[in-house]
Amino acid sequence: MTKYLSRTLLFCVFLAVSVYAAPGLYVEQTTGSNDNTHIAKIFAASDRFRAEEGSTITIARNDLGVIWMFDETEKSYIEMPQSMLKELAAMGQAASGEAGKDPGLRGDAYYRTGKTKKIGEWDCYEVALDLQKRSGMLEIVDEQSLWISTKAYPGAISYFEWVFQALGVSRDDLNKMKTVLGEGFPIETRMVAMGNTTVTRVVKLESRDHPNSLFEPLTGYRKDSFEQMLGK
Repeated sequence: MTKYLSRTLLFCVFLAVSVYAAPGLYVEQTTGSNDNTHIAKIFAASDRFRAEEGSTITIARNDLGVIWMFDETEKSYIEMPQSMLKELAAMGQAASGEAGKDPGLRGDAYYRTGKTKKIGEWDCYEVALDLQKRSGMLEIVDEQSLWISTKAYPGAISYFEWVFQALGVSRDDLNKMKTVLGEGFPIETRMVAMGNTTVTRVVKLESRDHPNSLFEPLTGYRKDSFEQMLGK
């Protein structure tokens, strides 16, 4: 699988089930994949989202129905409609030998384990992926757990409803997911997928207004087509 496809696919899986933010939030979290750990910064405001992680800047605009992924090292970027998320899910399934399965996600794929613990200033409960109920993009995930804050952050999941829907999640399944996940924020997550173990932990979480310019496409970058993306 190419670098861009692998990175995009893992981003989509992680975004859909691990990283969600209420309007007007700023989040800093450590993100580690195998032996590589760095700080990721997340900015969310109403119908737009920006994530800065390593050399990649991702901007999602729900109002425009578009996602941009910028590579600061290569000074290049790709642009794709949100509707392409489901297509990428199918491509990821094909690459992992799961071609032909429904790329949608089941609403009962997650369950509360009953475990609780305190992480930093947050009291949290654990939600885990039921491997027997994996479907769609989750077919590439071998293990996942989320420690979600008991403190509610209004609108946390509703902000990313468009991501779930773009991946083929029905309204009924979405409501089931929301019931299990709750309205807290995922303070710590662990995901094993495609040979990579990714662990995140929130170190800063605060309400903050963001300028609209933060969610505009970056200038001075070469635009790659989808076909060029597959060749990287």
